[in-house]
Amino acid sequence: MKSLKLPVIFKNRDMKMPPSFGVHFIFPHAPIQPVTINEGVSMPAWYDIYNLDNTKKEDNIGIIKSQKEIEFLIEKQKQSGVPASRIFLAGFSQGGALALFAGLQHSEKLAGIICLSAYLPLRRKLEKNTHLLNLETPVMLSHGTQDEIIDFRFGEKTRDKLKKIGVNLTWKSYDMGHSTCAKQITDIQKFIIKYLN
Repeated sequence: MKSLKLPVIFKNRDMKMPPSFGVHFIFPHAPIQPVTINEGVSMPAWYDIYNLDNTKKEDNIGIIKSQKEIEFLIEKQKQSGVPASRIFLAGFSQGGALALFAGLQHSEKLAGIICLSAYLPLRRKLEKNTHLLNLETPVMLSHGTQDEIIDFRFGEKTRDKLKKIGVNLTWKSYDMGHSTCAKQITDIQKFIIKYLN
C-alpha cells in the first residue's frame, strides 16, 4: 500500500472573514505515530486506523485520548476569554471525525462543528448515550461524491445518523475526491458567519 497523503485544506488567508468578527484560526497538528492502514509506517494521526472499509474495529483508546486533547484546547481558549459559544471545531478526514466526536460530547454549546470528508467514530458509544450529546451545536457535514479514501457512503451514513439523533445539521456534497474545493470553502465561510452573528 502506498503511503497515505492527505491534502492541505486551507490556511488563514483562504478564509476571508469580516474583520469585525475578530476570528482567528488555530491549526493543531496530529502527533506522528504508526498507522495500521499505512503498513505501520508513522504519519500524522490523531488515532490509529485499522481499515477504510468499515468502522467495526476502532482505536477506542486513541480516539478518546485525542478527544481529551481537543477539550484541553477548548479550555485554553476559554481561559483566554473566548466563550465556548464562539468556538468552532473543524477538521478534514480523521480530523473531521475527531471534531465531530469531540464536539458532540462537549458539555457546552459551541458555535459549530465543521466535519469535512469524514465519518462519526465510535458511533455505537454515542448511540448508547444520545441523551448526553450536545445536540444544540450546529454541524456542517460535507463530503466529496468521488472520495477515493473515505467512501461517499460513509458521509451519507453519518448524515443519516446525525439526523436520526436530532443534530442541527447542514449537509453539503461536492463533485470531488478526498479533497476540498472553492465552493466548499465559501460554504464554510457562510456557515461560520451565520453562527457567529
